[in-house]
Amino acid sequence: MSSGEMKLELETSGGFAPSVTSSRYALDVASLPEDTRKQIEELVKELLAAPRSDTNPQLRDAMSYQLTITSDAHKESVIADDGGLSRPMRDLIKLIKSFGLRTKR
Repeated sequence: MSSGEMKLELETSGGFAPSVTSSRYALDVASLPEDTRKQIEELVKELLAAPRSDTNPQLRDAMSYQLTITSDAHKESVIADDGGLSRPMRDLIKLIKSFGLRTKR
C-alpha cells in the first residue's frame, strides 16, 4: 500500500462522558514529514496483518476506537477498545491525535 494517498480517520467514543470524550480525527498521511510517514506506513501494515481482537462488552466505560485507513485501492476499518488495543493501534492513535485534525462529529 503506497502512502501516496493514504488517509486515516479515527473515531473515538465511549468512556464515562461520551458527549465529551467522543471525537473524530482525520490525518492526511501525505502531508507528514517522511520519517513520520514511514512510521505510520509500518504501523498500518502491522495493524492490518495482525489478528483482530474482540471488543470486550464487559468494559462498559472503555473508550472504543474505529480507525479507517483509506488509500487509492483500499479502505479498511479496524475497531478496538481500551481492553484490546494492539501496540500498532495504540501507536497509531497517538500519532493521529498528535498530527491529525480534530473534526466535528
